[in-house]
Amino acid sequence: MNQYYFNSIEKWIEQYEERIIASVKRLVSINSVAEPESDVKPYGQGCRKVQSEFCQLAKDFGYTCTSYDDRVIRVDTRQSDANRRPDIGIWGHLDVVPAGHDWKYKPFAPVIDKGFLIGRGVRDDKGPAVAALYALKCLQDLRIEQKHHISLYLGLEEEKGMSDVLWLKEHDIPFPKMNLVLDSRYPVCYGEKGILSIVVGGRKPLCENVLSLSGGESENSVAGRARMEIRALSHAPIPEALPDWLAVTSGAGKIAVETQGLSKHAAHPENSENAIYRLFAAASGTLPGCESLHRCLADALAPGTIKLFRDFAQLSSNIYGEGLEIAAQDEISGKLTTVASLLSMEDRLCSVTFNIRYPIALGRHDPLISAITRTLQKHDMQLVRFSGKTPGYSPKDHPLLVNLMNTYNTFTGQSAHPFTIAGGTYARMLPNGFGYGFRLEPEPVTPAGMFPPGHGGAHAADEAVNVAHYKKQLALLILSLAECQKTKF
Repeated sequence: MNQYYFNSIEKWIEQYEERIIASVKRLVSINSVAEPESDVKPYGQGCRKVQSEFCQLAKDFGYTCTSYDDRVIRVDTRQSDANRRPDIGIWGHLDVVPAGHDWKYKPFAPVIDKGFLIGRGVRDDKGPAVAALYALKCLQDLRIEQKHHISLYLGLEEEKGMSDVLWLKEHDIPFPKMNLVLDSRYPVCYGEKGILSIVVGGRKPLCENVLSLSGGESENSVAGRARMEIRALSHAPIPEALPDWLAVTSGAGKIAVETQGLSKHAAHPENSENAIYRLFAAASGTLPGCESLHRCLADALAPGTIKLFRDFAQLSSNIYGEGLEIAAQDEISGKLTTVASLLSMEDRLCSVTFNIRYPIALGRHDPLISAITRTLQKHDMQLVRFSGKTPGYSPKDHPLLVNLMNTYNTFTGQSAHPFTIAGGTYARMLPNGFGYGFRLEPEPVTPAGMFPPGHGGAHAADEAVNVAHYKKQLALLILSLAECQKTKF
């Protein structure tokens, strides 16, 4: 590691700190959940606005910003580079997952409290996107030689399916030769599990006393809330002494049952609590402590509806695929995981969306679809639709990967190794694509009592990043981009 570069980088970051944080806040204040169904094509007004705001940040540095059909933007430090194929692409995204519920702070009014910057997107992925822009500025200001041209690419529909980058592929837009995706963690991610989204539906309609069913906020998050409304019968007693995650109210001729869970990213569902599972299990009487609710609903719900709820509870009860009978694992990427993420009812038919992350070694999702179909037949259910992304994998001995690992280990004093993840990033869709940052572990712990349990992470309520740690992550990124100029490829 060049110590002169490192000292210069740290000094530069201190000089630009206020401006960097202000830039992150400008982007986080925009609710940029992608809305493909919006009249403002392709992804809605929020994504259009955040794109414009980021391009203004780039133009303030004198950089060129190219928009590809308002789906992906490309930033180059020089106009003359805008039409050439970059050697290295840095990738991030400006869309975010929905805010969800139960925030202590406001999701789109970013603030700094106790040294933490809080707001939707500070971690995933607006904070890293701003870091990449300022990394290019630092390289330029410090006159670090760039043998390999670097461009910055930012998508606007990563969270809902990556149709943004797919559009580039379909329209033969050349990708950079090497690609770093700032949507993971340090050091280097060289592989990603396959992702499979399925919608499971009951074949028979629910009984007429079920008035509504809903749950979840995002396809790739564990459901944090679920709700059911039942037509009230005059003799049905309102249950008491229920678990604190279960609420039952009555009025206007109906009974409302609402469950709360602990939402986490579907790629990391360990220690989460699924509100959809809780709703089905509580209503069907399969959870201890909910017997009084089951008795309350027994007269209103037909036996076939109760059976369907019990079956859905069984399918969603385990995060390792045992309910769907698809448990699997490999040495490269670990266990398959599955979570119930969305619940809905249409034309009296109940459907649940499951998000599945499957091991790299499986290669494709066809065998899983066959196994799931067999399981659903046992429960008189059907596979309504499915979509997926095959696993991504790049060789561990790639010269760029080796360079990045050496820089990381020198910076941290560790002897770390590259890794694989369960998350889905642009890396799987790009040639020679690697996840690199932006999260650096271990992260500072929030002060006791600052957040409720489960808050503070990406996709969680009160998404937060420690400002001092963010600066350290940025320093590592800048140093890595400087060092990778030495790589021959």
